[in-house]
Amino acid sequence: MESAEAIGLKDGGAHAAGIPITYRGVTKTYGSEEGSVTAVQDVSAEVGAAEFVSLVGPSGCGKTTLLMMTAGLKPVSRGEILVGDRRVQGPQTDCGIVFQDPTLLPWRNVLDNVMLQIEIRRLDKERFRPRALSLLESAGLAGFEGSHPHELSGGMRQRVSLVRALIHEPQLLLMDEPFGALDAITRDQMNIDIQKLWLERRQTVLFVTHSVSEAIFLSDRVLVISPRPARVDKEIVVDLRRPRTLADRESPRFGELVREIREVFLSRGVLKQ
Repeated sequence: MESAEAIGLKDGGAHAAGIPITYRGVTKTYGSEEGSVTAVQDVSAEVGAAEFVSLVGPSGCGKTTLLMMTAGLKPVSRGEILVGDRRVQGPQTDCGIVFQDPTLLPWRNVLDNVMLQIEIRRLDKERFRPRALSLLESAGLAGFEGSHPHELSGGMRQRVSLVRALIHEPQLLLMDEPFGALDAITRDQMNIDIQKLWLERRQTVLFVTHSVSEAIFLSDRVLVISPRPARVDKEIVVDLRRPRTLADRESPRFGELVREIREVFLSRGVLKQ
């Protein structure tokens, strides 16, 4: 049985520290009968331990491909990705992933969906049950432990997916456009919630989004990704105090950061005036 210590936990309750990510000349090429397509080209970048970094760029530019290679779910064609001091050569075990679709099992209630992560890892369910309940409370889901997915709103289902990704306290959290299907008000609340959870736990987060304002609100840095093939066009340091509030989006500095990213898209022809 895999122990808590084996996945970065001690004393059954300590929070795992974040872990750095290093990209060195990372390229991903897909082949077909019609020829090859390069989705990611020569990406070199660093993500610091416990840093929240967003990838923002147009649809189809290769952001998700870069995320999936980081998770070890897609192989690198050229170059290398290091998580900590280990080269990614297969699926990462100390990693939580949140997709746009919550992918909850409809026959399981909220608590059982969260605990699925523990069952798959063959960890002690009784040991992790209090952690699951605590995370659900932090995510605003106290009292819904026995509810089934069809009884929840879209935002609540996505919170369950997030808690499931966090239950084993991974050092790395990968999020692929997790709030893209939510209405604007729910999305604002999810931004506040994920910031709160991250400030409490300080995992390294790589977050894919199409929303410039969302990227700025959540991130320490934003990597602006070019149209396909994905390259890092520009790095934006977000020098706003934390915790951030929705009112911060009206500040002059927030507006300056938004314009800086949009200027990159204008220069690339992604946006046209």
